[in-house]
Amino acid sequence: MTNKICWIDVVDETVVGDRFDSLRREDGSVHNLYRAFSQFPEPVVAADKFYRDIMHSPDAPLPMWLAELLSVDVAIVNECTYAAIHHGENFLHLYGDREAGNRMIEALKRGDFDGLETRTRKLLEFGRKLTTRANEMSHDDIAALREAGYNDAEISQAVQVTASFAYWTRLINALGISLGDEKIGKY
Repeated sequence: MTNKICWIDVVDETVVGDRFDSLRREDGSVHNLYRAFSQFPEPVVAADKFYRDIMHSPDAPLPMWLAELLSVDVAIVNECTYAAIHHGENFLHLYGDREAGNRMIEALKRGDFDGLETRTRKLLEFGRKLTTRANEMSHDDIAALREAGYNDAEISQAVQVTASFAYWTRLINALGISLGDEKIGKY
């Protein structure tokens, strides 16, 4: 059966009960992404905690806008509109310059990193390689990030952001999860 948010049946939130409480937004709503996993919610609840620790920890080594931009690129590469739209909006909010931010997102869609600042470009190139050719990763990829000025904590977070969004975009695409009428972005 197909419904409005995904290709599988979604259990009413009252049946799921308090298992969705940690996933609720400030307005009490639950993203369609999480609602799509109402048939078996425990793993996605745990995965959300992991995601929040990677992306929204105040102690995260990377600037939040850069982590969001990296997540947007993974979503673009994996052709996941849901994640690209949500995290694109988060990036634009955090970056602070919507016009320049939109130009950056359009460059990512074209696969054109030339106009980006070198340090940002190097991180995105690393993330793109990890997303598309993980089996080819080598010590040289880490060395290139260090040479661009990234420390090991930032590199660790970049790997986790990239891998996490590979996971999320595959979940979203596998079930055909749609935005519907939900609020876009975190902010």
